[in-house]
Amino acid sequence: MALDSLDEALKIRQKLRDDEDENLTSHIINTHSNKIRIYLELDLVEEANKEYLSCMEEPNIQERLKTSPGANRRILSDYGDILAREKKYKEAVEQYQKALDVRKYVRVEDDRIAASTYRKIAECLAHDNDQREEALEYYIQSLLVYRILPRAEKEISQLEAKIEELSTALGYTQVSIEQRIEAQRNVKSFRLDSKIQEREDELIQYFGLA
Repeated sequence: MALDSLDEALKIRQKLRDDEDENLTSHIINTHSNKIRIYLELDLVEEANKEYLSCMEEPNIQERLKTSPGANRRILSDYGDILAREKKYKEAVEQYQKALDVRKYVRVEDDRIAASTYRKIAECLAHDNDQREEALEYYIQSLLVYRILPRAEKEISQLEAKIEELSTALGYTQVSIEQRIEAQRNVKSFRLDSKIQEREDELIQYFGLA
């Protein structure tokens, strides 16, 4: 069974936790992360949460994560997934945004993981009628990244459908949405998450959508 194999791998890696191997933190986090994802696929959300807490109890984990941005991003995103499944959407968004912040060590303009995280944020925000505008912007940002990635036809089709559905609910015309997508495409700094609300307000004002 996959979980049994992961448990054995984790035990071996935990015995080496004081080793100076810089990749050890990533190995430990990835093993916990794989277990979390299996639990979520099986709809065992409580078990996934227990696994996350177990991960956070690893010795010196916070210090280790400071020097392992990839592992840090992964466990933040996993916890966001857990919170989203628990319908704690606000808290989930906070975790995803932290994961994006960590992700800035790479070029997220063409990064598949960043695109997926933008989409997860959008899906959480869309549950709140007062945040559907912001959700739309995140959906658009995810779409723009996927459009320049290879083998992303499925994601592009799904996002275009989501954007059409949400924009229709918000009362926007197809032309105005196409203009917003184009305007957002031309703003490379939009990927900086701290600027998203500011940029959203600018777009709404520019197109007279308020």
